[in-house]
Amino acid sequence: MHHQRHNHSHGHGHGHDHHHDPKTNTYRERLRQAANKSKTLEEIVSNPAAACFQPNDLTRLLAMPTYDYSAVKEAFNSRPCIKSRSRTWAPPAGPDPLLKLSQGTTTAGLTAHASTKPTTTTIRRGSIATSVEHSKLDAQFRVGFSMAYGHSIELNMENEVIKGGDAIDSGTYIFDRDELPYASVIDKDWRGKLCEECLRKLPKEDDDNAVLECRSCPRLTDGSGGRGEDLDLGPAKFCSRECLEQAWRTWHGYECKFMEELDQFEQDTRLALRIFWRNSQEGVRLVIKESSETSNNNIDTLTSKAAGLSLNNINSDLNKIDEANRKPRVHSKDGSQISIQELYHNFDRLAPKAQMAFLIKAHYLQELMGLSKNAARELAQIQALIKFNCFAIKSKIYQDAGDGGRISHQEEYAVGSGVYLLASMFNHSCAPNAMVVFGVQAKTSLRGELGFASSGGRGVDPRVLNVLTSKSLKAYGSVPAQVEISYGPTGGRMPTEERKECLRQKYAETFRKRVFKCQKGSYACRPMLDDEDECPTCGEKVDRAIRNKMMQLIAQLLGDTSNPSLPLSRRLTLLKTLEVSQSRLFVDTYIIYGHTCDQLAMVYTQSGDLGQGAQWCRKALKAVMVNFPHDSIEVAQETLKLAGLLFNNQQHKEALKHVQAAIVLYRGHYGAKSKEPDLLELYKMEEVLQPIVEKYY
Repeated sequence: MHHQRHNHSHGHGHGHDHHHDPKTNTYRERLRQAANKSKTLEEIVSNPAAACFQPNDLTRLLAMPTYDYSAVKEAFNSRPCIKSRSRTWAPPAGPDPLLKLSQGTTTAGLTAHASTKPTTTTIRRGSIATSVEHSKLDAQFRVGFSMAYGHSIELNMENEVIKGGDAIDSGTYIFDRDELPYASVIDKDWRGKLCEECLRKLPKEDDDNAVLECRSCPRLTDGSGGRGEDLDLGPAKFCSRECLEQAWRTWHGYECKFMEELDQFEQDTRLALRIFWRNSQEGVRLVIKESSETSNNNIDTLTSKAAGLSLNNINSDLNKIDEANRKPRVHSKDGSQISIQELYHNFDRLAPKAQMAFLIKAHYLQELMGLSKNAARELAQIQALIKFNCFAIKSKIYQDAGDGGRISHQEEYAVGSGVYLLASMFNHSCAPNAMVVFGVQAKTSLRGELGFASSGGRGVDPRVLNVLTSKSLKAYGSVPAQVEISYGPTGGRMPTEERKECLRQKYAETFRKRVFKCQKGSYACRPMLDDEDECPTCGEKVDRAIRNKMMQLIAQLLGDTSNPSLPLSRRLTLLKTLEVSQSRLFVDTYIIYGHTCDQLAMVYTQSGDLGQGAQWCRKALKAVMVNFPHDSIEVAQETLKLAGLLFNNQQHKEALKHVQAAIVLYRGHYGAKSKEPDLLELYKMEEVLQPIVEKYY
């Protein structure tokens, strides 16, 4: 068997970071913030919104003790960032494509708006929204509520199987059908490589189905009447006419003209806009009360609707927020009727700086796109909702590499972010009993319910999500067991640092790890915390200037190596430099160092050097085993990588040991009867290795 699968996971620690850009910025931001202790004003607000405020005004707004939307509007200056845009959009002539699409014309969506005059965006309820069948829970589960945990997913005590005392095996799908996101957005690094609507790989040039480009996307010039150079911002690309038309109906038709500005925002802000469009199409609002333009702190939240509570001056009474959040919001026990209004956004739990940053960005978008006067408040709350409910969408991308094409590897990337209504009902646990799966690992794929024929030959939608029990669950007495996922790497819900920041803000917990080496270089010295000024073992003083310089170098290298289209030789050179720098600063069990070792293993595998690949994979596995529970899916995936490398390098005895260890771990998560692709691959390797080891070793 000449097949090895290298499952290289990006975005373990994204959206999404999110929040964030779940894949690109997680480690870079972590290290940069540790070195500089704070972000610049532009990083907090994001350009181009920050350009609409004088630096002194921006500093004053972000330092205010409470959020004040009136102050944001007063300080806002649309020149030159909106009214005198330095670059122009020259649309091709043609009828309004959105009008044609709303009338059901299948050939629309390929031409641009005839007029560039700014207008107020108005969307009528139900006019162009596409109805999507809601997912619901399997009959063995339900949406529960308690004063201690709020809403959660738990065992259904009314189900005959549960009442009978039977246990639910690991590997059980919790959703009756896979869930599609309420709204999603592609990661900017994957624009031009994946479909911007469904996140599938774009067809190759020689395929029958050519890539479709939106002809309405602006041709951005330097304002010299078409004589200048175009910006490096290509049109939106889609894998099919179906995706192009769906995107135009739901989000692209509203954003197309403003691609230059929106491309400068972080992923979460672009996702917030798409939720805003869908809310508008469906007549849904989070801000339920039109408020005075002059009053401060007047954002009414969805929790006020649920609890009958006025949240004006909410920052002075957080107990009322807690009381409101402890009121039941979801009334469909099977989860099929959950709406975006029933998700927590916790805007009023955020620090005033974060609240003002959301309002500043939202007001800029309101002015830029000609939205209704209350749109900024709505967008601010949507940004907060995303912060607490966003999932990084992970997709496995396969490539051939080395050895005459006999060896293949798969890389798991966070290719986008999305908000899922039913999946947002799960609570967090650092020792979860369930895990989030996407695309080919979801229920429809493994059961053959969504093959190539039913999806137009394009395969499984990478965005579909399900949740899988990773441990056996059983009710004890009348107390239903909660089903919990990890909001961190396991679920891909958000990058680690953003998850920690959310937990800090909610629970005021401190997260500190001993990861730094003593600068004296002695192996006898114990690891240090980042805020310790001297080695606790030998007393060596920490040279902060040297440490900060190294951290900035590492941050730069992490950003450079995150580009998935980087040439192999260049990636290898950068990764070697990165590993040397990290090994001088961090202990070898630090997860960021382990991530670099994992990348090195993948690159050496691609180049055909399986021995070096296995060596670096062993180091990566060591870091993963220190940072995650011994039976976690992260340990299982890294063990599979090492087993595959050893198998293809004909290190049979060691390969069999890791194959059998990985089988035990995968069975624990997916169940012994699962047809999960990784588990089937392990069975095949065991079948080949067992007789060889028995005969020759």
